[in-house]
Amino acid sequence: QHTELEQDGSEEAHEEPTGILPNTALSAEGAAMGLSYVGPDFHVGLSYSGYNTLYGVPGHEHHHEEDEHHENAEAEASEEGVHIKLRQRRVDLQGESRKNVGPFTGLRFKLGHADYSHDEIEPDGSLGTRFTNRGHDARVELSHRAWEERLTGVFGLQQGVSEFSAQGEEAFVPSSRTSTRALFAFEEYLVGKLRLQAGLRLEEQNIEVAEREDKRKDQLAGISTGAVWKLSPTWSLTGNLSHSSRAPNAQELYADGPHAGTGSYEIGDDTLRSEQVSHFELGLRKKTGLVTGELSVFTQDFKRHIHSVNTGLLAVEGANGFEFVQANQSVPAEGLPVYKQVQSEARFTGFEVDTRWHLHTGEQHLLDLHLAADLVQAKTQTGPLPRIPAARTTLGLEWRHGPWSAGVSWQHGFEQNRVAENEAPSPSYDLLGATLTRCIQFKHAELDLFVRGSNLLDREIRPHTSFLRGLAPLAGRAVAIGMTLRF
Repeated sequence: QHTELEQDGSEEAHEEPTGILPNTALSAEGAAMGLSYVGPDFHVGLSYSGYNTLYGVPGHEHHHEEDEHHENAEAEASEEGVHIKLRQRRVDLQGESRKNVGPFTGLRFKLGHADYSHDEIEPDGSLGTRFTNRGHDARVELSHRAWEERLTGVFGLQQGVSEFSAQGEEAFVPSSRTSTRALFAFEEYLVGKLRLQAGLRLEEQNIEVAEREDKRKDQLAGISTGAVWKLSPTWSLTGNLSHSSRAPNAQELYADGPHAGTGSYEIGDDTLRSEQVSHFELGLRKKTGLVTGELSVFTQDFKRHIHSVNTGLLAVEGANGFEFVQANQSVPAEGLPVYKQVQSEARFTGFEVDTRWHLHTGEQHLLDLHLAADLVQAKTQTGPLPRIPAARTTLGLEWRHGPWSAGVSWQHGFEQNRVAENEAPSPSYDLLGATLTRCIQFKHAELDLFVRGSNLLDREIRPHTSFLRGLAPLAGRAVAIGMTLRF
């Protein structure tokens, strides 16, 4: 059913689930701790964090063309669906020295190690596919000042390694090792009320795939310039112009199989080249007065933009694996839409406005009105790009009085009917939320007690950016009660 909606763009061809969406339970637990030393001109800190979660994947069921007894048994088991058991651990070490040595004013470093894995647990409790990703990243920055502190900036090195492994019947991406190295610099020069900015980044990315003898190497470069013109103590005008490039990742290059997270069959392209983008943005900021906020407009021109498109095919699983058929043929509902990575020229244009109207600012009470809107349009030579969100507007009211704070917000998302080939439009929606918080101060700690409501109108909202919008909308009306302790 979901497949038909995605393939032919017809709402009538798809009967969307209502009520409680099966196999969407979630449980999660996490913790973090850290220790740091802070001196007059040096500090260093070490932190450790962990996160575990178990959640269901709606609509992800397996069907095989085998004997009738097996089909009946699997049909009963698939009612529970596939679950994801996720585990993540991370260790970070960072520090900074603020000693002045000649023109240099400081040294900053960051080291991190991450260990991530998730298992796809089949309805019968067996392990289907295991994905792991272990890696580290390191960054060193050296800051400086010159010419009576009118010139300031940083330059440094960044390095990272990621080792990805996929094992099991739905390992849609081969195991790979990705390493990156980069040299970067960012400088600011102050001339009266004008602050000029410039940046440069040189990067190399290497990908080694276990099933392949060849290695892929991409050499990338990016340059950016910007300016901040302080028109007055209240107003400032900003402008940014940049040109950068991005290499395709292992999934975009080598994917070939069903992906539970997107409910689709993904096909990569190992001939993809690095994409390049030229970005221009102009902004106007106001930081004091009755109204504060920012208005910005932007345009991005892509050369060889990498994106995933719906091919109009279905991947249907049978006794001999997957076969591709046209979506308009009479096929089982279990077929997965086939998405393929492609490259094309593309242009993004849009604007964003975010303002706060300070209706009342007193010793006892604060009352702010929040008004915001954003819009982006993206197209290629053949039409709109897929999964581009429609315009949104936001209206909010925020109140604060001593330890109490409260807020209510309403967001309206417009209908998205500028759609790509084989993509269905999305209806408009209204999203209402509210929150109430009480802050309790202790001698060495701070406790926040909160009540938060989301989607209070209980509307059916299907974001256009989601691969699974035809199957899984956003959650309905919900109320959360919790607390946050800071010490």
